[in-house]
Amino acid sequence: LGRDLRLSYANQFTAQDRQTVDEAYSGDIIGVNDTGNFQIGDTVTTGASWTFEGMPRFSPEVFGKLYIRDALKRQQMQKAVQHLIEEGLIQLFYDPNVGRQESILGVVGELQFDVLLHRLKDEYKLDVRLDKEPWELARWLKEPDGTPYMGEIKGFTGVIYHDHYNHPVVLLDSEWDLTWMTRDNPDVLFAVSSSS
Repeated sequence: LGRDLRLSYANQFTAQDRQTVDEAYSGDIIGVNDTGNFQIGDTVTTGASWTFEGMPRFSPEVFGKLYIRDALKRQQMQKAVQHLIEEGLIQLFYDPNVGRQESILGVVGELQFDVLLHRLKDEYKLDVRLDKEPWELARWLKEPDGTPYMGEIKGFTGVIYHDHYNHPVVLLDSEWDLTWMTRDNPDVLFAVSSSS
């Protein structure tokens, strides 16, 4: 974030016990109440700033779209999905020409969708339906130096989606499609994660 944050009510955990602390040291396990500022892999420092490489995320292999049965709860569903993305449960892909309202969700395994549906129903009280999508892999488009590739992809007629961080990504039906795309676009790196 590059800014100062006031961390109140930090708790130190030891087995089943928890205690509010004002000071912590390397190796301590501390829980901080988050109001939406942090994501998995974020670093909190005092003094000098630190930059670490991004945490790798596995490329999803199962894709689907969520539909809410009560249209009046659509905004509540989008907020819930945002929380679950920040937790790392799911990944989001959207068509930049359409926007995030028709997002595709990606997970590594089928069980993650079961957990998603259970949490949306149990924690957020949402009645949703998940329809599977045909893709089997996602690849992030990068320049040879690792920056996002924003150009055209030769021989590709599908949609170039963007992920939650606005990085370009293609969703593909098979490894065969990836092989042909890689051959036709030798100057583009098809990365298995946004941080690789």
